Amino acid sequence: MSTSIITFANLGEKKNNRTAGTVPVIDKFAKENDLIQVICQINKNYWFKNTVSATPTVIRWCIRIVEELTRIPLRGVHLKALDFFAQFKLKKADLYIFHTGESMSRTIKAARKKGGISISLATISDPVKNKEIEEEEMKLLGIEGFETESEDAVRRCPDYNKFDYVIAYSEFVRDTYIEKGYPADHIFTAYSDTPLPAKVERDWNGTFKLVYVAYTSPRKGLHYLLDAWKELNLPDAELLLVGKYNRTPEELKERYDAIIESDPSITWVGRVKDPTPYFHESTAFVLPSLIEGNPYAVMEAMGHGLPAIVTPPAQSLVEDGKSGYVVPIRDVEALKEKILYLYNNRDVAKAMGEEGRKTMENKQEYGEVVYEICQDILKREGRIQ
Repeated sequence: MSTSIITFANLGEKKNNRTAGTVPVIDKFAKENDLIQVICQINKNYWFKNTVSATPTVIRWCIRIVEELTRIPLRGVHLKALDFFAQFKLKKADLYIFHTGESMSRTIKAARKKGGISISLATISDPVKNKEIEEEEMKLLGIEGFETESEDAVRRCPDYNKFDYVIAYSEFVRDTYIEKGYPADHIFTAYSDTPLPAKVERDWNGTFKLVYVAYTSPRKGLHYLLDAWKELNLPDAELLLVGKYNRTPEELKERYDAIIESDPSITWVGRVKDPTPYFHESTAFVLPSLIEGNPYAVMEAMGHGLPAIVTPPAQSLVEDGKSGYVVPIRDVEALKEKILYLYNNRDVAKAMGEEGRKTMENKQEYGEVVYEICQDILKREGRIQ
C-alpha cells in the first residue's frame, strides 16, 4: 500500500504537542516501505526525506505576527492554512492518514479525487458530544457566558466526521463517535503510546499520597475530586495536584484556590516539565475527567506502577478492579469509596499498581496497531488481498 500522512505536527528540530502522536505512525509505515510523503505544519530537518511543510513560511509568520499583536491564539487560522496548502502537495496514494481531525475539507476532497481513502486519527472524543457535556457542566456549576473548549472545537472543526474511516485513541472516543451517528463499522481503536519508565520502589505503608496530573479545566472534574477529598478528611494523607490551569473560568479557579488554600493536606504543585518525581512518591493516581481522548497521565501512572482511579472518559487501559477503579463521572461518593479503599488496603494498591505496569509492558505499539488496521481497511476496500 502507498500512504500519505497529513499532520498538524512540527517535525524534526521543532516540535509541538502533535509530534509524539504522529511519529510512531510515520516510523512504522516508513519501515514497511509504504510511506510516500509526510505533509506537516513545519519541517525542520526531519529524517524522512519526503517530508514537506504545508504552509509557506511567510504566511505562517504573518499569522504569528497577528497573534503577537492581538494576544489571541489563532489555531483555527493555522489549520485552515494547513488545509488550503496541503491539498496542492498531495501525491497519489491508497491511504491518506490525517493526524489533525479538523478543518481539512479541501485536503479530504483532494485525496478522494486522487482515488485515496481518508482516515482520521481521532485523539479526542466527538466534539459535539463534548460540547453537550461541557454545557451541562456549566449549568451545574452555575457559570454563564464562558466559551468552553468544546464550543471552540465544534466551530473550528466542521469536518471532524467527514473521513472515510476513523481510528480512535480509545474505546470511549469510539463510542462517542458512534453515539453521534458515525458508522460503527468504519471506526477502530488504537491506544496511543507513552514511554515506559524505569521501575521504582516505593513505601506502600507510609503517608498515603494521591496524585492528580492534568491541565486543569472544567472537563477534568477537579471540583468533584476536591469535594471528595474534603469530605474524607483522611489522617496522614496528601493530595498532590500537578499541572497548570487551562481555560478555566475565574469563578471556578477561585473555588479551587479557596479549597486548596484552606486544606494543608492539599498541595498545588502547578506546572512541571516532568511529573515523574510525583508519580514516584505517590500511592495512587486519580483523574475524574468528564471528557478525554486517551490521557497520557493515566498511562504514565500505570507505567510507574500506580493504581488508577478514573472515570470512563479517562479509563484508557485501566481494567476496573484489576489495575484500578473506573467510577462514574460527577460521582463524589464513588470517588470517596475507592480512595478510602486504597487508603485502607495498601496491599491491594500495590497489586493493582503491578497489574498496571504489566499492562503497559505488554501494550502493542500504537504505530503497529494503526498499520494493521490500515491493512484491514485496504482488504475491505479490495485494494490488497
